[in-house]
Amino acid sequence: IDAYSSAIYMGLELITMAQKDDRFFVPLYMVNSVPVLVINTASSSAKVLYTYVQGTATGLQCSDSTFTYNNPSVMRTRCTETGSLEAYHCVCFPSPNATTKSDDGLWRMDVYTQTADNNVKNILDIKEPLLAGNMLVIKAFLKDDGTITTDSPEVGVSVELDWNPGGDFDIEM
Repeated sequence: IDAYSSAIYMGLELITMAQKDDRFFVPLYMVNSVPVLVINTASSSAKVLYTYVQGTATGLQCSDSTFTYNNPSVMRTRCTETGSLEAYHCVCFPSPNATTKSDDGLWRMDVYTQTADNNVKNILDIKEPLLAGNMLVIKAFLKDDGTITTDSPEVGVSVELDWNPGGDFDIEM
């Protein structure tokens, strides 16, 4: 799905109507987040085709400010380029704050790249929570083989190459 086009704000305040011309001040806070993946492409002949964000909340219960995660979705990102830097970003709901498995990330970004002879899917599992009202910037590098690397210890990167299926051989023993 497309990323949200703007921030979503929410406020909670008990309002009692003593007079019909009362004024109220309700503090608002932002309920969505902005993940940004900045990729340095200066030393690579590969190109980034597109990126997606997964593992974020899909809804918000306004009555108690609880995020829901029961309808997994994939959010498209937008790209902003300047020189050899490409920033892939979107506005989405936050990620969970904790995971049940220590080796899993809380949320992830999928980065599809292309080289002259291969397509590569890079999966960035991010262990740092994407919090409501915050922007999280991840810096990465694109290599010639289409893989993404990062120096951040909070980001695990795995790669899936676009392999062609192999042949089946029945070998007699």
